[in-house]
Formats: sequence, C-alpha cells, structure tokens
Amino acid sequence: MTLYKKKRIKSVIKSYKKDIFELGLLLDTFDLNKYEYAFVGGWVRFYTTSFFGNRNPPEDIDIIVKIPSKEIQSILDEYRISYTKNDFDSFKILTSQTEIDIWSFYNHAPFKNGHFKPLWKNIPKSSYTTLDGATFTNKGKLYLDKIQKSVDDKFVDLTTKDLYGVENKFIIVAKLVYYYCLGFKLSDRAKLAVNNYLKTNNINKLQLHFQKKYNQIFPKEIKW
Repeated sequence: MTLYKKKRIKSVIKSYKKDIFELGLLLDTFDLNKYEYAFVGGWVRFYTTSFFGNRNPPEDIDIIVKIPSKEIQSILDEYRISYTKNDFDSFKILTSQTEIDIWSFYNHAPFKNGHFKPLWKNIPKSSYTTLDGATFTNKGKLYLDKIQKSVDDKFVDLTTKDLYGVENKFIIVAKLVYYYCLGFKLSDRAKLAVNNYLKTNNINKLQLHFQKKYNQIFPKEIKW
C-alpha cells in the first residue's frame, strides 16, 4: 500500500510540475542544487489517504526546503517569481492554478524552538494534531505517522499534552474545529484545548482565519 501511495504522489507531482510553471522552475532549481525538500500537509494527505474521499484537492501546496530563508528569497527574486512574505517567515506564491507556500526547514517552529529533533520524519509528530503534517520528501520518503489511522477511525487527537506555550494557538484550534465540522470525533484533550481557547480569547482572529482558510463560517455552537 505504501508503495502505491508513493507512486501515486510522484505521478501527481510530475503532473503539477509540468502544468505550473513556477512550481517546475523551483523544483528544478532545488534538484539541480541538490537541496533537500518535502511536500507537506493537506495536499500530501489528500493523495496518500482517503481523508477527503472524492472531493477536490486542497488549493494550496506546502513545501519545506532545507536551505535558509534568505536563500529561498534570493531564488524567488532571481527568477522574478512574485510572492508575499507572511508573519511566519514563509513565502506565498499565487499562480493561475494554485497557491504555493514555501518555507525553510530551519524555520519550522517545533524544530526552531527545540521541541523536536529536526528530522523529516518528525514533521507529522510536530504538527500538533494526529491528522496533520503528512510529508513526502524528494528522496521518496513518505511519513504519515498516525494520520492514516486517524482518517480510518474518524478521530483526531493532539500530538502534545496540551497547547500550553504553543504560538498561534488559533491556527491549531481552527484545524480542530474544521475536523469537527467534517464529522471527526475529537479526543478529550483536543476538546479541552478548543474550549479553553474559546473561553479565554477574543475569537475574532480565529473566526477570520477559519473563514479564509476553510471557506466557511465558524460554527455558532459546538456540541461535543
């Protein structure tokens, strides 16, 4: 099964690379310079699990590359690829077909903060929920950790004891609420994380992020 998943996503990447000029240019540059990189997140999960069934794939492609952020910016500038830089020190590239988010391996927050050893296989483990962080490297390694089981069981848990000390908690809480809206059951500590955030924070930022990211209105009521 793993071999099939690898073949499938390799084929998808080849197709996307051919159809999206900016993506092809970046990947060719990374390959030419022998940079390590990986596709991560919901886009990988879509093509390697049954998470979304027959729905359309996510609109954005996330890529982590093992070079400093300044070097990524230099490559984008050299090829005159338009981008915006966000608060998390990643680069957002809007193409006619999709959206590409790219950031440095060294700026991956859980690695940078010393919470996890900086290894590709730790991307899923450091993604705070058991449904996130699917990773496929340019070396052909696929890391899903607990993602497939979470998809099969329609159950999502936190990969940490709680969200204490986590930066930008609203992003994790938005993910959990989104999975709840899709019919996934949340673990007790995931529910507690959501409840604590809603009780102790102004949720305007959360609501705006939820609507922009998932293209739907934040639920007025959450019934566990």
